[in-house]
Amino acid sequence: MDPRLELAQMLLRKANDDLAMARLLARDAASPAWGIAFHVQQAVEKSLKAVLSSGGIEYPRTHSILMLLDLLSDNGWNVPIDQRRLIALTPYGTVIRYDDMDSSPSEVVGPEEWSEMLALAGEATAWAEGQILS
Repeated sequence: MDPRLELAQMLLRKANDDLAMARLLARDAASPAWGIAFHVQQAVEKSLKAVLSSGGIEYPRTHSILMLLDLLSDNGWNVPIDQRRLIALTPYGTVIRYDDMDSSPSEVVGPEEWSEMLALAGEATAWAEGQILS
């Protein structure tokens, strides 16, 4: 198998794992908000990296969804998902997990937002699957 496709499929599996973990955590109101948000961000990030990998496009070690979207655009991919909403997930990949932030994780995202975030990550993973498996 082509190593690019192999890496892309591995990243896509990991993205789906992150989405599954976020969905599982969201079922329990006692789950930490940062955990749900982190796995949603990771699902999106890995989905975008999977598409880049499938095209042999190198990307830096980054959690920046904006940077990944720019790389996709620069290489001819149009991501048909609200990019502002995708970019807004970036801080959940790093900042939200640390105690030195100004607000607590529960103030950043709450149960009323989980459904929308999960749907967004689902769109991103489905789009990536379509790009890689088609």
